[in-house]
Amino acid sequence: MEELMFMKQFFEKLSPNEVIIVESILRDEIEMLWSLELEYQAENALTALSILYAKQKMFDKFVPLAKEMETRHWHRITILAETAIDNGRRDLALQVFEACLVAGNHYNFLKEKYEKLKNQI
Repeated sequence: MEELMFMKQFFEKLSPNEVIIVESILRDEIEMLWSLELEYQAENALTALSILYAKQKMFDKFVPLAKEMETRHWHRITILAETAIDNGRRDLALQVFEACLVAGNHYNFLKEKYEKLKNQI
């Protein structure tokens, strides 16, 4: 958890040019790790990317990333959804959940969060 806190603080302080560089590095890293079948490390890089997008409020990237991440890990999906909600974008939070909801490890948990949010609107 300490690592996540560090990433959140680090990503918050990036300049627009630095965001572009970090995003590019993470994307390259994700692709390389998947090609080497290093699933755990690739998933961690995807989590880092979700934190970058959330901290920089890159809302246009939330849904495509949620679709890519699916339901393999719940925390990074909730980071995106909660960021959207905190910024008055409940519609976007719903879209994040809808994009990730395919059969997977945390499908039931994320579906429950989605239904709860949907019922609040």
